[in-house]
Amino acid sequence: MHLKGLFRLQNGRKLEDRFRSLYAAVKIVPGPTPLPELEVTESLHGQNDSTCCPSGERVTRYRWNGSRIAYVPDSKRVNFFD
Repeated sequence: MHLKGLFRLQNGRKLEDRFRSLYAAVKIVPGPTPLPELEVTESLHGQNDSTCCPSGERVTRYRWNGSRIAYVPDSKRVNFFD
């Protein structure tokens, strides 16, 4: 999957972040129910990071809640690289 732009919305407004995401990957992974979840991994690039070398990554999970794909509470994790 190639994404041209990636941003977050909260209450219909774009959230600003001190990191920019240049890369994102989406995987279908097993969830705690019979329905699978979507796991989105985004690269986190700081102001001085090269395209090849992000400062870290943010991993977030989403699942079908019966009417839409929704964020899984407490599923977001951020991993910073040394």
